Amino acid sequence: MDLRNLDLKVEPMSFDGVILSNVLDVVPKDISTTVIDDLERVLKPGGTIWISGTLHNIYSIGMALQQERYKIINNITWKKTNPPPNLACRCFTHSTETILWARKDEKKARHLFNYEQMKQMNGGKQMKDVWEGSLTRPSEKWAGRHPTQKPEYLLERIILASTKKGDVVLDPFCGSGTTGVVSGKYGRQFIGIDNNEEYLDIAKRRLDQIQEALEW
Repeated sequence: MDLRNLDLKVEPMSFDGVILSNVLDVVPKDISTTVIDDLERVLKPGGTIWISGTLHNIYSIGMALQQERYKIINNITWKKTNPPPNLACRCFTHSTETILWARKDEKKARHLFNYEQMKQMNGGKQMKDVWEGSLTRPSEKWAGRHPTQKPEYLLERIILASTKKGDVVLDPFCGSGTTGVVSGKYGRQFIGIDNNEEYLDIAKRRLDQIQEALEW
């Protein structure tokens, strides 16, 4: 996927939250820096950005965030209960992904964290930065398959933790639309972008289903 043509032609400081859960898995370091810099322009002062990655890119992404005037709030580890098997048998099985949560590195920037809601979701205990759960269930892939589709429970925590009803969430590499599906379920507005028509068709079918359910 070529991201060099990405152009976010939107007003500055338009979004309460930005989530990149799919495409930065394949973005080279120089492009990720450019994208992160542009997203800093459209993010509200109190908004936050979430970026998912693996050992292949997460360290360069973290450095790019710091270079582009972000402060990392948390380093979330997603521990997969059913990771793909290690076929090569020449290293440990890759069973985790890292999700970086960051805000603008400005003195007046105060990000939203729905602490009490996260505590309630965690049985009355403080939620830790290790989130354990399975890969995306087949029932969430009914509209089509995407190679890095994230499970809905993962996006639920992200969106509920850092936004409120009516907030605007951007996913500039929305893939199969999971960010939009979860945003719609919980009353957030959503803007999604992708340059793959097949994935956009999947996302549209999923979003149409959510819209019909909400209207019903």
